[in-house]
Amino acid sequence: MSEWRKQLDSCAIALARNASSEAFVAAFGALEVCLLSVAQKFDRSDAVAGEDRFSRVLRILCDKQLLTYQERLLASHIANARNCVAHSFGFEPSTSEVHKTVKAIERLCGKFGTKVYDVMVKPVITSRATDQLGAFIPKMVEDGISHIPVINDSEVIGTLTDVDVLKAWEKGEGILDPCTAVEKLMTDQVLPNVRGDLSIEEARRILISKNSDAVIVLHSGLPQGILTRFDLLEHVDV
Repeated sequence: MSEWRKQLDSCAIALARNASSEAFVAAFGALEVCLLSVAQKFDRSDAVAGEDRFSRVLRILCDKQLLTYQERLLASHIANARNCVAHSFGFEPSTSEVHKTVKAIERLCGKFGTKVYDVMVKPVITSRATDQLGAFIPKMVEDGISHIPVINDSEVIGTLTDVDVLKAWEKGEGILDPCTAVEKLMTDQVLPNVRGDLSIEEARRILISKNSDAVIVLHSGLPQGILTRFDLLEHVDV
């Protein structure tokens, strides 16, 4: 497991304790560890007066075209917010703000990931067969979630996809009862599972050989992470 992923896991632990400031600082720490490890591969000594270490790292990665200018601004914004939190300048991030920051950091660090664990989406949104469909449509629309593993107490028993929902919506001529049970639309097909320590290229080969749109990482039979074909497009040539 990469160091920045370990740091994000500590962020999740802090969030579970409702320690949003601690979680925010830990999340930035993950970003700092990740980008610093990449920047260290380049021999650069052209320091700018008054430039802090993280700003220098961002400049190096932007110069090397490893970060876009927009990504550099995003990372810099997160750093400034972290300083406000760490030095008690009155900024107390909400839980939702921390979650958004974590998602942004996962995207930034995922650019440099080499293992499934580095780039998979976690935690995984899951459903029970008896859950109502209306609880998951907003997640598909707002968060771009395309695959929702359906579970029981100990294993994955099927998958609800955005395609399943769209087909039901079209069949109903634009009307879809939000109280519909997930089991009415889900397929029995379970996504292929892979180990988190597999390389991204190995995961791509499995995804193609299984003719699947996504793969999942399991822990004790239940989903720990998910990686879609779209996610892989950002990391390897297909």
